[in-house]
Amino acid sequence: NIQHYINTQSINADFIFCNLIRVAKYAEQLNKPKFIDIVDSLSINYKRSLENVQSFFWKLIYSYEYKHLHNYEARIMKIFNASFLVNFSEQQFWQGNTDNKPVIWLPQGIKDELFTYNKLDNRYAGSIMFIGKMDYRPNIDAILWFIKYVWQHINQQVKFYIVGVNPPESLVQSVKNDARIEFMGYMEDPYLVMNSCAVVVSPMQTGGGVQNKILEGMALGKVNIATTLGAESIRFAISGKHLIVVDDPQQMAQSINNVLNNPLEYNFIGANAKQMVTQIYTWKNFEQELISTINQLLSVTTL
Repeated sequence: NIQHYINTQSINADFIFCNLIRVAKYAEQLNKPKFIDIVDSLSINYKRSLENVQSFFWKLIYSYEYKHLHNYEARIMKIFNASFLVNFSEQQFWQGNTDNKPVIWLPQGIKDELFTYNKLDNRYAGSIMFIGKMDYRPNIDAILWFIKYVWQHINQQVKFYIVGVNPPESLVQSVKNDARIEFMGYMEDPYLVMNSCAVVVSPMQTGGGVQNKILEGMALGKVNIATTLGAESIRFAISGKHLIVVDDPQQMAQSINNVLNNPLEYNFIGANAKQMVTQIYTWKNFEQELISTINQLLSVTTL
């Protein structure tokens, strides 16, 4: 029924635009100029996850799915007139491997209201915060790694707030005796915690794409501390200038403690981060670049 509907609607269309690899199949056979915003390359995500995930069950899933996804993404990028990716390194990986079809880096934006958000709550002052869907495996892996290897080295007076829907009960139960860790679940306004806390952490061990949690923290002018995997997706972000990038757990703990103990010394990082995100990672920039690129490609297609 969906395929029939799309076939019917596409008859009078000038071009077709697909969002995410999962809908590409509906446009494969349609004889129109077509573009796809892949957002994240899932095959790269799965390959990285296969190498780093701790769960044996998920290793089996990733080992099977990675090869199929890689071949499918490659085929789709060769069929479509152009593909868009939000992660620069993923764009670089695919560029040149798609029979000369353009693969374009197009960074997504974040909510405009974050640039002027000013709500605060003293309950969260001086705390550490992580935000993300907690039924998403890379976020679970990040929290497991952080609690196992970093948390024991953090100042004992500090609280850790984990904001995100559907945290696994096994994960919640594993830290139930630690009063300093609190799973907040779904929050109507998660940015109240983010804007009030001292440090936003993104200790990603698996996954891909662009970490919106980092971009949002930057937009609020917060100090973000991330692993290389989390930070490398933020093009133009420099460790020590826009955020702090560290992979060793003890060094990450030391960096967090330094920020907690000397917050004024690190204010410049949040200020630099906010300025960079305002210049690059906005929906207005996304809109202008997307429209301009499609117009250019359509003019070439119709020559």
